[in-house]
Amino acid sequence: MKITFKGFPWPHIIEDNFLKQTDFRELLDISTTLPTGHDNQVIVASSIISIDGRIEKIAEGISEALLKSIHRNCNEKLVEHLKALAPQKVELYDYSIISILRTGKNYSYRIHDDVAEKLLSVVVYIDPEDNRGTLCYKSPSKKSFVYEVPWKQNRALVFSRLGRRTWHSYCGDKENQRITLVYNLMTRHPIKAIKSEVRYPLSLVCLPDTTYIAYLRDLPFRIRGYLKKIILAAIK
Repeated sequence: MKITFKGFPWPHIIEDNFLKQTDFRELLDISTTLPTGHDNQVIVASSIISIDGRIEKIAEGISEALLKSIHRNCNEKLVEHLKALAPQKVELYDYSIISILRTGKNYSYRIHDDVAEKLLSVVVYIDPEDNRGTLCYKSPSKKSFVYEVPWKQNRALVFSRLGRRTWHSYCGDKENQRITLVYNLMTRHPIKAIKSEVRYPLSLVCLPDTTYIAYLRDLPFRIRGYLKKIILAAIK
């Protein structure tokens, strides 16, 4: 196991041989059975595990035994990584989301900083042997690109989200689909998580957190959902 801490363009950890070999090999086997999407899309299969280890939701294609094994072997050290990167957020940890992502070879995700519900973000490179890693930026502009975390199987990129700072993106390599495991430590108190973050420079202090902006964008869809429930209830 090799762990490297980097502070630029924002604090993050790179850990090689992140998963136990037995878990990694089983994920490799699973990657061949995942649904094949379009070259320009990403398919996400997510499972939810409570803080006490109970499986609240299990994604199709992954066994309960493997999910429990990954959680048992990784959760404790991820809490330690959170303590190192953002100790003030540890008490906000409520549950984990473990996802398998199949990214099409031509797919590209926008530059983003992650939502505040994510206390710790972890992406583990699974398959193939060579692909594109994670692209790190200083701002949401492509011109602010700093470097790419090199792709290596069973390598993990770990960071704690900072509003308007942890800008990153990912994409396919135009040749092969990209399989990753994403393991996030989550909170049900995003506003507290935002307030716990140190915001600097001063120019960022007056800007609304990107999570708030996402809530506003999502508002019309939520209102439609509520109205639909009211109408259906009235019809019944």
